[in-house]
Amino acid sequence: MKNFILYIGILIYIFLSTSVAAKIGIGMVGTFSSLIIVLLFIHKIIEQDFDQLFRRFKTEFLIIAIGLFIMLLKYALGDIQAIKQVLFFILVPMILSILIKTKDGFTKNKLRNIVLFFFVSECLLAIFERTSGINVFPYVQELSDSISTPAWDFRSTAFLGHPLGNALVVSTIMGFVLTTSMNIRNKLFFVLLGFVALLCFNARGASLAWFVLAFIYLIYILVNSRRLKISPFFIIGFSIIGACFLGYLMIEYGFGGRLLHSDILDGSAQTRLDVFQAFSFINSSDFWLGNSSNYLNVTEKLGAAGVENSYVVIILNYGIVMFLLLFVAYFFWMNRLLNTYTLFHKFLIIASFIVVGSMNNALAGDMPWGFFIICVHSFPFLGKSEVKQIIITQNLINTKTPIIR
Repeated sequence: MKNFILYIGILIYIFLSTSVAAKIGIGMVGTFSSLIIVLLFIHKIIEQDFDQLFRRFKTEFLIIAIGLFIMLLKYALGDIQAIKQVLFFILVPMILSILIKTKDGFTKNKLRNIVLFFFVSECLLAIFERTSGINVFPYVQELSDSISTPAWDFRSTAFLGHPLGNALVVSTIMGFVLTTSMNIRNKLFFVLLGFVALLCFNARGASLAWFVLAFIYLIYILVNSRRLKISPFFIIGFSIIGACFLGYLMIEYGFGGRLLHSDILDGSAQTRLDVFQAFSFINSSDFWLGNSSNYLNVTEKLGAAGVENSYVVIILNYGIVMFLLLFVAYFFWMNRLLNTYTLFHKFLIIASFIVVGSMNNALAGDMPWGFFIICVHSFPFLGKSEVKQIIITQNLINTKTPIIR
């Protein structure tokens, strides 16, 4: 029964974004979307020995402690908006990490299926929006209704609102799909579907990153085709057909139009270069301790639609001191989560999540971290020791050497 409640909680958490909630008339979306997860965590704290739980999840509890300290600091400084941000950006993702990691393999597999269901739904909705020219769940209602843009400049908003936030989540799931023990043909299907969605979001950085990642991965499976038991002719054929299909969508229908119609250094790209001027618009106290109210002021002075850098946004909200503390804590936390991954698969995860997220301000939001956590705990992966054992076993079989048990 508790697992069923968890599934419902995860479904609400990943589908009920601000834009979806606004469309269906739900207020206090953060509280509503995270409520079941928080209640399940409280139940686990009461039910299980806390000392044992703390020893197992020291890093997560350390990050929660940092988050609580920031909330107290912000309360003392009167920065109430930042308290809400810390709750959903730091505390809820860490609670989610603890909650999922304590579950068995069967439950995690169900969560993976939920993520893949979201992924397919997200991509199909993005494609529908792009072909129809209508945002079903617009990020900003007024802009969606009043501003006409050329077809090539249209950006799908899917379930998560901001096109770049959607793109980062899709990119992250694509990265985990490539590292899982899933059938290669299924992996390539999911990646191609995700690639089309990235073009629908008109996310240039994410699209370019995945041109590179897809090429590297195809070379990797081509070189290892014998071990992976897949025909090299299938890989080459799929690559050619996939590239032609994406090129056709871009040239004939304007998918990913910003890649073809915008200059390399247009206003959007220039904004990302000018973003570090943000610190010249705030006082020294706000630089050290942060002030979330500076965001709109800095955005206006930069003459941009937003502060297009995740790390600058985090510093603006929480200050350089807390940013450095969080950076170190998250580094050790992620290193522990990815410890069993091979170097190549670590590269895929970091590139699809951290590198793509560093191209804009999406990493400063809570949903990409939520999806990263669900994926890292629920997508099955053959770790280094398991891969080594499989190769040894295969070699023993091939040489007809008896295996001593």
